[in-house]
Amino acid sequence: MAYCSSCGTLLYTNDARFCAQCGTSLTQQSGAITPEPESTYKSPSAEQVHYDQRQKSVARGVAIAVGIVILFGAIAAINGYNSSDNSTSERNKVTYTVTGTDASMIAGLTYQNESGGSEQKTVLLPWTLEFTARNHAFLYVSAQKQGENGTIRASINVDGDVIQKAEANSSYGIATVSGRAP
Repeated sequence: MAYCSSCGTLLYTNDARFCAQCGTSLTQQSGAITPEPESTYKSPSAEQVHYDQRQKSVARGVAIAVGIVILFGAIAAINGYNSSDNSTSERNKVTYTVTGTDASMIAGLTYQNESGGSEQKTVLLPWTLEFTARNHAFLYVSAQKQGENGTIRASINVDGDVIQKAEANSSYGIATVSGRAP
């Protein structure tokens, strides 16, 4: 099919010499407008569609895996994780000390032990506990006087440095100290 270049009328025959509508001569090359060729677009094959979907699926899986790695990395950073925390060179010498001004003072203790658990006991003062702790380990001692007189003192030392100390002199007073190993 062709169209007249002057008026755009559809020409019913390809061998027409004049446009029936406007009379323009169609024998010249510019007299008729031929339609544009059919589109060269081809729809993708089923194999290509499947390949594209597989690529998108793989990309999605990789993105999820990267996200999970980033999430676990952030959690580890927040928790102060250090892969060498369990080595002997990365451990700290911890000393808990509880003392009293009276020679026969008794105290009730609650403390965080070497494995991270809590222990309770009643002791005659002075009392000391030494152990090693990994870096960033939580440390805690709470000591309560079992009487009305005297002063009770508690302290945490890590590698010889005082992390925290406290004292109580009221009846049945409580001295509590806590911190983290460096």
